Formats: sequence, C-alpha cells, structure tokens
Amino acid sequence: MNTEQLMNEILVALRAIQNDGNKLKKLHQFIVDEIHEEPEEEVIPKKYKKAIYEIADSLLAGSICYFNPDTLEVEDVPEFMVQDPEEYELMTGEPADS
Repeated sequence: MNTEQLMNEILVALRAIQNDGNKLKKLHQFIVDEIHEEPEEEVIPKKYKKAIYEIADSLLAGSICYFNPDTLEVEDVPEFMVQDPEEYELMTGEPADS
C-alpha cells in the first residue's frame, strides 16, 4: 500500500472517531507513546526564527514573501501586485520580472 492510500485510510478512521473524545484521547496517547519522536536537535535554526515570524505575519496579511537565506532579508509584496505586473511596475518603478 502506498503512502497516499495509507493517509486516506487514516483520515477515514479519524473522521469516524472525530466526535468521540475518549477515542481521540486514546489515539493521541498511542501516537505520543508509540510513534512520535522528539527531534534530537532544534528543527528551526535560531537564526531563521525572526524571519519565520515576519513571513508568517506577511502571509496572513495577504502578501507574497521572498526570503534571502544568506542575508536573512524578507521582502513582502502584496499579492495583487504579483498578479498584475503592470501594477507592480507602477508601484515600485521596477519591472515585475526582476
């Protein structure tokens, strides 16, 4: 059975118990005890945390973000400007493809 089929079967089982708090608690405890493993090291390197919060805020505000991992700079552009290259050029003075 491939991964997609397994996920579909798991989702069907979850939907069947979604309103049964006791079964959900049992499943949660099983996952915590038997399956879940805490990562040995920090999943998100410390140097990226500030940028991640900045990107999350921008995404929630409807912007599209560009991240430079070398400089840790985040640039956000309103989605409508990305969808309309002429509007982008009018607002920024730069061509949309740069």
